[in-house]
Amino acid sequence: MKLTGEEKRELLEGLLDAYPSRNTLAQLLALELDTSLDAIASDGPLKQAVFEVIVWAEAQGCTEVLIRKARRSNPGNRRLAEVASRLLAAQPQPEPLPNPLPPSSLTALRRAIVAAFDEAELAIVCDDVQEELRASGVVLQVSLETWGGTAKESKVLNLIRGLDRQGHLPVLVRVVRSHRPNLPV
Repeated sequence: MKLTGEEKRELLEGLLDAYPSRNTLAQLLALELDTSLDAIASDGPLKQAVFEVIVWAEAQGCTEVLIRKARRSNPGNRRLAEVASRLLAAQPQPEPLPNPLPPSSLTALRRAIVAAFDEAELAIVCDDVQEELRASGVVLQVSLETWGGTAKESKVLNLIRGLDRQGHLPVLVRVVRSHRPNLPV
């Protein structure tokens, strides 16, 4: 995700509003992106550190992940939510998929998702599915807990079955492909 100068400025302001200290920014990076603020940014002012995080995310190809995880980590921050919605809505949407996959492909989809995502990443995938459904007028809670299961594999299986029953499996596949374009699903 490549940001324009204005989009970087918006994201900078949103992140500063949501993470008003070096400690809160460091916590976001450590817990959500598994990286250290000290490894990315200089010891300068917070605004400079946030800018360096944005530049780092863009260079790593994880700007969208930074935005989604920052929003999820601080869901009550209205400014960040507005900025995230604008930036993420500007992303090109892939073409709609054909009808749901045949049963043999459902097994392959389950295996691919289980192998490619950890539970934290799956929570983001579920959030993205829910957002895409909401954007199309469908209000549906989508999470690994929505359809139950104890282990990651059974949660993913129940997620796939639940979305398939309701005719929303193509949305899951589209979101999975957006997160892992090289995944064979």
